[in-house]
Amino acid sequence: MTRHEIHPTMRELDTLRAGLLDEHPDRKSALLTHVEECGRCRHAIDRWSTVIERVQEAHPEHGFVAQQLETRRRTALSGQARTPRSRTAPRFALATAAVLTVGLAVGLLFNLQSFAPAPFNGTEQASISGASDLYAELDFYEWLSQQSLSADTNGNET
Repeated sequence: MTRHEIHPTMRELDTLRAGLLDEHPDRKSALLTHVEECGRCRHAIDRWSTVIERVQEAHPEHGFVAQQLETRRRTALSGQARTPRSRTAPRFALATAAVLTVGLAVGLLFNLQSFAPAPFNGTEQASISGASDLYAELDFYEWLSQQSLSADTNGNET
């Protein structure tokens, strides 16, 4: 693989760095040749060397990092890893939202029913029209009496 070809993926570079390409010598030699020619890929592999050196400087005791990684791997594989509390938070939020939604819906339903107009009742309409007819007749007779009074005051006698 020359520098003008496609760069290997980070997974391929990690596989090379970890020594997992010993069974594939052709692929290993092609990657090593590319890494020697390509500064970008060489830098990607050298970053891991820098990380390992800095971790070993921080924890100089022999095998500390390997021991920590092994302990964490065993814990993860045994299923004893601590589960995050965030699994309960979405359930609680969902339950709260459901209760609020149902409560709001029931409240709106009862509130809207109190503002709903009363159903039409034919007897109420009849009593209203009967009362308005009575007032119309009273107005007519009042007008008539005023007409007759005005005629009496003008000198017309009946």
